[in-house]
Amino acid sequence: MTVESNVLVLSKVRHSQMLNAAPLRPWIIANKDGTIEAAHCDCKAGLGETCSHVGALLFYVESAHRLVTQRTVTQEKAYWCIPSAIDKVSLFNSGHPRNFLMSRDHQLQTDLKYCTTCIA
Repeated sequence: MTVESNVLVLSKVRHSQMLNAAPLRPWIIANKDGTIEAAHCDCKAGLGETCSHVGALLFYVESAHRLVTQRTVTQEKAYWCIPSAIDKVSLFNSGHPRNFLMSRDHQLQTDLKYCTTCIA
């Protein structure tokens, strides 16, 4: 909920030790620039307006904001740089289909026979 330049964030947080108890209801009021104006929770420690439940709510809001505004590495187009010691990259293409039933030694000998850039 937004009022003028403030945002009210309501949540439900479960107890860490009493899973069957009713969830707590911490809330925060923050400016749109991120400054926290007030925070409260209905737990015993929250009466002083500082508890781990309010901290959990702040952590959740921060991580949600980060996920919306920043791109992850897997969302970026793939890129890589060729190391400076390498002039070009040649892909290995043996020219024959891989037979997975062959023994490893027989497979290596067959690969070396078809590979033109390998050093035997």
